[in-house]
Amino acid sequence: MPISNNINAIIFDIGNVLIDIDYEVMISRFTEMANIDFHQIVTFAHQHPVFDQYEKGQISSAEFRAALRRYLRPEAQDAEIDTAWNSMLIHYPPAKFELLKRLRGQYKLFALSNINELHADAIEADVRARFGGGMRSYFDRRTTRMRWGTGNLRKKYTRRSWRMKIWILPAPYSSMTKQRI
Repeated sequence: MPISNNINAIIFDIGNVLIDIDYEVMISRFTEMANIDFHQIVTFAHQHPVFDQYEKGQISSAEFRAALRRYLRPEAQDAEIDTAWNSMLIHYPPAKFELLKRLRGQYKLFALSNINELHADAIEADVRARFGGGMRSYFDRRTTRMRWGTGNLRKKYTRRSWRMKIWILPAPYSSMTKQRI
């Protein structure tokens, strides 16, 4: 049953909306590999600029790992760094993915998230393994913050709306083209 006859598209964030995130798990994993307390460079409320640069797509995964290595034991391998970074992705509630399946038949669904390359790859693999289809199978279009700075979305939506977790778009906006999403 439709939420409203006036709505035909819904935009979802991913982190702490569809997938539960716990920064403390990630910080603990990095602290085990680090030569410092990782709380000094990242918390839920504050983080070293390298984290923002990575999530905005301003640096590559290799550059992100290289920057983190300054705080880690010298023998830290890429796979260990990736595992520690992805450890914050703690739970994929099946009910939320079932809801997406039901909504997909009634509305256009979009994902708009400040997700980074390592998380996107991990989430795609985890969702595929858990639910049989990757994240792309749940959405008509997926846009990440990595692409946000170069697209028309920055012009269309205000910073305030970016902070929202879920947008419900009235009918006139649901006909957005791929170039605009």
